[in-house]
Amino acid sequence: MNPCILIVEDDATMAEGICDTLELAGYEVMLAANGREALKRMVEHKPDLILSDIMMGEMDGYEFCQAVQSELAWVDIPFVFLTAKRRTEDIRRGKQLGVDDYLTKPFLSEDLLVVVQAKIKRAQVRQAVARAEVTTLKDELTMMIGHELRTPLTYIHGYLELMASGRNPLTEEELTTYLRGIKAGSDRLGRVVQDVLTWLAIRTGKAAHNYQLLACADEQLSTLLHLGIARFAETARERGVELVLEIAPSLPPVRVCRKQIEEILRQLLDNAIKFSPAEGGVVRVAAMETPEGIQVSVQDHGVGIPAHQLPRIFEPLFQVNRAQYEQQGTGLGLAIVRAYVELHGGRIWAESKFERGSTFYFVLPKATEAPQSGQMPVTAASTHCSTVP
Repeated sequence: MNPCILIVEDDATMAEGICDTLELAGYEVMLAANGREALKRMVEHKPDLILSDIMMGEMDGYEFCQAVQSELAWVDIPFVFLTAKRRTEDIRRGKQLGVDDYLTKPFLSEDLLVVVQAKIKRAQVRQAVARAEVTTLKDELTMMIGHELRTPLTYIHGYLELMASGRNPLTEEELTTYLRGIKAGSDRLGRVVQDVLTWLAIRTGKAAHNYQLLACADEQLSTLLHLGIARFAETARERGVELVLEIAPSLPPVRVCRKQIEEILRQLLDNAIKFSPAEGGVVRVAAMETPEGIQVSVQDHGVGIPAHQLPRIFEPLFQVNRAQYEQQGTGLGLAIVRAYVELHGGRIWAESKFERGSTFYFVLPKATEAPQSGQMPVTAASTHCSTVP
């Protein structure tokens, strides 16, 4: 099907000339005399491109453009103003509204076709990329849900079947065991769902938007570290793991989104405690100033990571020795941590010795050095992993 162009023009002669040019070039054309009429036409059929005059009765081009931009289903339609106005402020206002281009009357047919072809081609490329991203996201989600929901559901289903088996009344000890198993399964299911939702927020750009919206210069990184330790105090105590916090005095402020920093600490501490030896394990959290920024480390003396697997640990869905360490979660935790650190303009890496423990480091820029709104974060390719020599 040929691309459809909506022409919004109250000058009948001008509209007819544009229509003829586009139809001869093979485009389908819709006509409207003003913005209000154009909106009605768009409800009937979504165009691939809009060419709109500015000075019109009923609803002018500016109002029409705002109406189009307010509808989620229409925001991806390329919008070009056709107008006799030449003033800089009029062009600036059109660009502020988000129009894709601005042609000043009179214009040559060749110029019109060049603009139309370029805008439609660019829109098609954007749509193809968006479809590919959606497909990738669906594949990732399918893989995560299909693989990770089975284990917690097996816990819950298995213990419920035992409780409903109809044999002799359960002893108090049996009932307690079954309820703990069900709770373990439901807790793990909750973590799976939360990790998947967090990863989707990262992949769709919502996490980056939240960082730009909520990040501020914060001198209370030490407070966040104390809170992170406090949240895991009971879990660590149940496993016989000691938590140690070492914070250098007078740390300079860093620009942080508090919720994202809390999630970074949650993921790292959860892993460190889970993989520490029960009874006698120590997890050490430290923060210090370096020339690069504020460095935070989380160290354990647990199972460690094989050297050949270390470079892949920040990849989504990658898990170290999955068959041996079933207590692992979705395989998204470290990918989430890396994404959040990089949104802050920082970097993360790990050092590990197999069966002797691991240390995860991340560095956040000082507040005066943190990326400003619109600055690109560090890319995944720059993440550094190394093995202790």
